Amino acid sequence: MNREYTYDPEPGNDFTYDEHGNVIYGIGHVGAARLPMRQYGLSVEDFMHEYLQIDKISRLLFVNNSNDYLSDDYKILQTILTIYEKDENKNKLKDNLKKFMRYCLPNERSISNLQLKYFRDVIKLI
Repeated sequence: MNREYTYDPEPGNDFTYDEHGNVIYGIGHVGAARLPMRQYGLSVEDFMHEYLQIDKISRLLFVNNSNDYLSDDYKILQTILTIYEKDENKNKLKDNLKKFMRYCLPNERSISNLQLKYFRDVIKLI
């Protein structure tokens, strides 16, 4: 049976990883779901946990810094964090981060266990 792929599968496997470390399964994939490669990124919950542990002064320095070298995706994330720092609504932050994740990963996959490398990069930048 020939399968159609929208990506280059790993040899011998019916899945591959995206640039964030998330698993992308082939058409007709059968088997247990694999976990993402955790070292690549963070989930929304993990990012929120790490971000909120950083002191407020460092967070404000990041969100108020207008870096021209940041890509558009990082600028969108910076805007989301700026909104949070103004109203400190954790539910709104979580919703906005999930929308951002759907923007970055437009497949019809559930975002419950997915991760983004952007989240880990922002934690490192701060």
